[in-house]
Amino acid sequence: MNDTSDWIRSQEKTDEVQYGSNNDGRVNRYRSWKHPPQGWVKCNYDRSFLGADQNAKAGWIVRDNRGTYLGLGQAEAKKVSSAIEAEFQALIISMQNCWCRGYRNIIFGSDSRNVVALVNKLSLNFGLFNWTREVWSWMTKFDDISFTWVPREGNKPADMLATRNLTNQEIFIYHP
Repeated sequence: MNDTSDWIRSQEKTDEVQYGSNNDGRVNRYRSWKHPPQGWVKCNYDRSFLGADQNAKAGWIVRDNRGTYLGLGQAEAKKVSSAIEAEFQALIISMQNCWCRGYRNIIFGSDSRNVVALVNKLSLNFGLFNWTREVWSWMTKFDDISFTWVPREGNKPADMLATRNLTNQEIFIYHP
């Protein structure tokens, strides 16, 4: 867990990749965390999927409009048949946890363009409709909710949480 905490502290601003150029004309990347509006929180989530024969895992981190860390979670999820199903499962677990913690105005950030497009009704996939419908059902419990795409480079804290093994046979951990 110390690696994740160190990463969070060293990368306080990590969600949105912006582009700039240096003096020699090469394009370099720098990261800038995009704050949610006043009264909102932002939850970045990710999944780990190693195959249909293993349980998927989820990781998420929640920060307020000032970028202040509010908490992070990890969960071992059910076995699923694909990486996108694992991503949906991670989203639903993080939505449930955020709702239980009283967050009602929230932005969920994911590095899965497909999941973001599906929950925002920008694309359709009949094979994933039950997952999408479950997210839409949870959406109704929040006052205001948004789903945004985050470049993979900007989702590293959530990725680290999702890929890290849980200890002592635990299936869920929340760190306030």
